[in-house]
Amino acid sequence: MDYPATLTVEYPERLHRGLVWVKWVLAIPHLIIVSIFQGGYGKASGGLIGILALIAAIVNLFTGKYPADLHKVILGLNRWSLRVFAYAGLMTDDYPPFRLDE
Repeated sequence: MDYPATLTVEYPERLHRGLVWVKWVLAIPHLIIVSIFQGGYGKASGGLIGILALIAAIVNLFTGKYPADLHKVILGLNRWSLRVFAYAGLMTDDYPPFRLDE
């Protein structure tokens, strides 16, 4: 079965370990935005992704079809989040772009 989302982090030959603090400072704007996506504030916050998934579930309940555009947005937000987590977790030196596409 072809699943629309896969996580692949290539094992780097060498990471710049001296830039650890610089990477964390550069990741701060991304982490703020991703915390809004994921719902990183408060006990009952579902975040933007959770709200969009709930809307998609309600639309699916009444129409019988999952909205394709909403699926693309949710998938893009999750991809962005995973790119940021890989960068902040020092798994890659590639700075994550501010975009939702692949």
